[in-house]
Amino acid sequence: MVGVPRSSGCQLCVKRRVKCDQTRPACTRCTKYGATCPGYDRPLKFVAGKHQVRPRRQEDSTSPIPLSGMSTVTGPYDMSVLSGSKTSSQTPPRTWAVSPSAHHGAQQEPRLSIPVSLGGDRGQIVFAYLNTVTYTQTFKDLQVFDPWFKGVPRHLGHKPVLDNAMAAFSLHILGKSNNDSSLIHHSRSIYGQSLGALQRSLNDPVEWKSSETLCATMILCLFELFAGTTNANSWMKHAAGVSWLMQQRGPEAHRDSWDCNMLRSFQAITIMNSIFSGVPCFLAGKPWQTLLQANITDTKHPDAAIAALHTIHDQYLLLLTHLPDIIHRGYSLRALKHQSLPITPSQVSILVQRGTRLHSQITALFTRFNTLSPPPLEIPSLRPDPIYHTILWYNNPWHGALRMSFWATLLALQESLVQCNHNAVEYSQGNTQLAGDILRSVECVGTGVMGGYRVGYPVRIAWEVVDERTRGWIKGALERMEGTYAAAGYGTYPG
Repeated sequence: MVGVPRSSGCQLCVKRRVKCDQTRPACTRCTKYGATCPGYDRPLKFVAGKHQVRPRRQEDSTSPIPLSGMSTVTGPYDMSVLSGSKTSSQTPPRTWAVSPSAHHGAQQEPRLSIPVSLGGDRGQIVFAYLNTVTYTQTFKDLQVFDPWFKGVPRHLGHKPVLDNAMAAFSLHILGKSNNDSSLIHHSRSIYGQSLGALQRSLNDPVEWKSSETLCATMILCLFELFAGTTNANSWMKHAAGVSWLMQQRGPEAHRDSWDCNMLRSFQAITIMNSIFSGVPCFLAGKPWQTLLQANITDTKHPDAAIAALHTIHDQYLLLLTHLPDIIHRGYSLRALKHQSLPITPSQVSILVQRGTRLHSQITALFTRFNTLSPPPLEIPSLRPDPIYHTILWYNNPWHGALRMSFWATLLALQESLVQCNHNAVEYSQGNTQLAGDILRSVECVGTGVMGGYRVGYPVRIAWEVVDERTRGWIKGALERMEGTYAAAGYGTYPG
């Protein structure tokens, strides 16, 4: 069963078994010892015992389970994360290393008893998994996929394909959050069952286009992002499957509220898959653009700044659907130049025309973003760093992630235009600055289980323009993230 500690002190003081003065946002002891205060959320505690699930009341059969930490803000991402209204500010630590005494007294928590197989009451079991995992900080970070993810519970208990996928993902998050290899092993066992259930649904003439099948495919892609069952890029196979499924269902199938939320929540992953796999992004097609444009977040929010951030974020993702085509053209042009092969004027003309137009649109949007978001602080690196002695620190890592993404997109566009000798000198110098700012942000934005998700795209773009010494730095940063976020691996990077 699940319990919580009695102490009301911060989590680090509780682990150290010392008195906490409960100063907010960071207690005095953590500040004194140079540690990042983890806050006062009461963490999950597992108590050995028989796992029991209370039956759901009949009248609650269609109502969703409340998810702790999930936002009610509409839109593919919780933009309050970007505005900082729901996430406490991060204060830059004064030193890198946490005092060794911070770990004294920490004890191994007993493991939770989890049934591995999902039987006839699988719906109740998965509900129990999901209710338990919502207490973890990792799961709270997944509010970035609201409101799609918040709508999942009401669809559980009806179809094995979704139940299995959600069970596998929940158990993996629990296992990683509690360093429990048994739970991780169980999650992979159910993941295998999930793949079989998904294949059966895809072969069914009706079920292949159901909302539950699409949702299960998306959740299994998230599983691969975190677990990487084969390699760091195994998530791309699932992302390609999600894209194929969405295209086969067509735009009209995604006008329903939950289906539309699924489409928009997975928009960024779909675009990244197109960029890194070398295939066009189907979302750039006119029917999909019309659908996404019609659903740009309503700006009727009581906080005008948050409303504006909602709109900027959605417009940015809409523009980003055109980036894969430009990047692929730039790569093709660079390959021809390296091989001393002829380049037709039309190839250059199309790339310049499309690249400069998108560059202008992204620049204008980034200018609006800068008027609403505080600039990062420049502080000394918190770790012994041979390259970046100063880093960029953000009060909110999600806020920093969006800024890094803007930088990466401008870098990708400018590098493509350099291949056309368009503003080559100016852009080459600017690209060095952009890549440096991206990498100097990694130490702050790349922390936590979702750190790899936040920095994966900008770091991959920066890799293209940095020297070998800096690439070695990038490898080290990615290796630190890979243990909790498998997609952070650099094994498939070029060069």
